[in-house]
Amino acid sequence: MTPSILLLDAASKVSSVYQGALPFPEEARILQSARAGKDLGSYQAESGLPALISESQLEKLLRGQSDELQLIDIRNRQEFIQSHHPAAINIPGDKLPTRGRIELDASRLTVVDCWKIPYHLCNRAARRFAVWGFEKITVADRGGAPCPSCKPEP
Repeated sequence: MTPSILLLDAASKVSSVYQGALPFPEEARILQSARAGKDLGSYQAESGLPALISESQLEKLLRGQSDELQLIDIRNRQEFIQSHHPAAINIPGDKLPTRGRIELDASRLTVVDCWKIPYHLCNRAARRFAVWGFEKITVADRGGAPCPSCKPEP
C-alpha cells in the first residue's frame, strides 16, 4: 500500500496529489501548512532557510544569531563526548521524542548537526521536529558522514 495525500482547495477540489515518501522540505511544508490551516507556500520561504546548510553557513548563523539558534547533535552520548561542535546540545536520536519536545524551544531556529552521521538520520530528526510544530528547521552538512554514498535528500 502506497501512502497518499490529497490536498483540497477552498472549494473542496483536489489541488495536489502526493504519493509515496516525500523529501523532507516538502513533507515539512505540507505538515506545517496543514497544522496552521493555511495555503501551501514555499517551505524555504516559511523558514527563511534552505533544508540543508553548509558548515560555513552554520558558522555564519552562529556568529549572527547564536541566541536564536539551537544546534542539536543526535549522536549517542559517547560519540558526543569524544567530539562535538561547542555550540551543540546533545539529544540522542532515540531520546528525541521525550527530551526534544521538553528541552527545546519550537519557535527558535533548530539546526540538526549532521556530522559523522548519515544524512537520512539527520533528515529523520528534522522531520520529527516539523511534526512536533517546530517552526524553523534545517540540517547542517558539516561533512564527515561515515558512508561516502550518503547524500542529502533532494
